[in-house]
Amino acid sequence: MEKWADYLVTKVRFEQDRRHVRHVRVRQEGMHGLEPEREFTRAELVRSIDYGRTFVTAFLDAEKSTFQKGGQLRIVDVDGAKYVRVDENKVKKDDLGGIPEC
Repeated sequence: MEKWADYLVTKVRFEQDRRHVRHVRVRQEGMHGLEPEREFTRAELVRSIDYGRTFVTAFLDAEKSTFQKGGQLRIVDVDGAKYVRVDENKVKKDDLGGIPEC
């Protein structure tokens, strides 16, 4: 499998107001396939993207037991606040493209 990004984001948990990510579950590609899930807080996610790490959403295809590539995460600045999004829309809300919630 071609490497899509440094991390695959497979699940998300939003804050109660649904405007910000609380944390995400990510997997890295290892020598023998995907590593077990790890959890990143929103702050860790933003910091990692700012430092140049790449993240792409991934959806599990249960029939094939494989992941399907989603969108690349980026930081969008809106009025001085950072939002994590799979698009470049300047909306005051994180948007991870509909990946499953944990």
